[in-house]
Amino acid sequence: MLMNFSLYLKPKYSEQHRLIWTGRKENIDDIEADSVKDFLKENSNLTHYIGNIDADHFLIQLAKELECFPPKLFLNPYTFLTAQLSQVQPYPLGDNLDILQNLREHLIERGSKSLITSLYTVFIHKFPSKESTSGLNPKMIDEIVWAYDQQARDLYSENKIKECFALYECALKINNQNWVCLNNYAIRLIAYSQKTQNKEHLDKALNLLKIALKIDPDRTFTLAVHHCIKGDKYKTNQNLMRASNKYSYPSLEEFENIFNSNNYHDTEWYQYIIQELKQHDYLPF
Repeated sequence: MLMNFSLYLKPKYSEQHRLIWTGRKENIDDIEADSVKDFLKENSNLTHYIGNIDADHFLIQLAKELECFPPKLFLNPYTFLTAQLSQVQPYPLGDNLDILQNLREHLIERGSKSLITSLYTVFIHKFPSKESTSGLNPKMIDEIVWAYDQQARDLYSENKIKECFALYECALKINNQNWVCLNNYAIRLIAYSQKTQNKEHLDKALNLLKIALKIDPDRTFTLAVHHCIKGDKYKTNQNLMRASNKYSYPSLEEFENIFNSNNYHDTEWYQYIIQELKQHDYLPF
């Protein structure tokens, strides 16, 4: 990689875009390759070094934050291949036989079965408790809790509420300081409690949000939900407007369940968010 950098990347760097370089060393001075070290220092106004991190792990975490992980090919290769084949013209061989059409039908049938859910299940079965994660580093434990969260989301969307909440409880026993798990569990508790008028779920959600906000106090949508439960309409509006990014919101149904019963639906920003969510089948939180 370092040889490729000297031969190919460095001469072609045009300074038109910022460059982010990740490495396992804590800072630039600790980098062993002089060519990389010198390049980053010479272009310090355009480059940014992130230390103490593996590049692959960094890119995976970035993809998760951008809600594009796992890649579609791995999420469900059958639907991915079906989409690629949609650009290919029919290929009849006579006798009403169209090999391409037969292949499409086969891929569509196989693609209707969720592969990724099976992968989450395998992960969860391998690590069913805190004890089973003994010896793992914190990053790996976060990956396990992430799988629990993804599976719980699927269960909630299938209206398997009891199973969804039980899975979140298991995840919190593994790591009770994971912001994603705390936040998303609270969101689902609130959305469901608004439909069922279950105060116990609402109280539990409020406690989870308090913990989540101690971990990351700048999450604007989480703050908006917290203030909504507390009945502070001004702070709810303020934080929801700041969180005007489609990736900040849960699904349309959950969003409506949280805010619809709190007299927010007449505001302009509420209608804007609803329209954004209606344009996308599901925008993960």
